[in-house]
Amino acid sequence: MRRIVNLALIGFFALPLTVLAQDLPQDGTAIVTFKAMVVNKNNLKILTLDNQDGTYMLTCSDKDASCITPSPSKDYRLFSNRSAVDTWLRNNMGFAYDACDNVLLWPDTKQFASTDIGVYCVRGFLAK
Repeated sequence: MRRIVNLALIGFFALPLTVLAQDLPQDGTAIVTFKAMVVNKNNLKILTLDNQDGTYMLTCSDKDASCITPSPSKDYRLFSNRSAVDTWLRNNMGFAYDACDNVLLWPDTKQFASTDIGVYCVRGFLAK
């Protein structure tokens, strides 16, 4: 997986900044619940999340600071508007995965730490 990485990412995750939900892109969000996680031998974290529409499979490199493991007790917002996500990632986090559709995942609360924002690749969706 080829990636564009900017050193600004290191600074972004070095300090847990407070993020307000309204500062993140909203058009294209879905509320999801974490169901399962597996890390394979190549350090690829595979997450399963679902909601009333279906089940999502997301992946990220377990070595990336933005590859968070959601808490099973919280709801999350999954933002999947492709062009808006890529633009937001490059402008605010300094990188985006190149070989897939990028999505953002953050707690469904009004404010949270910047370290709670996850960046993932969508690998599949199974509609209910």
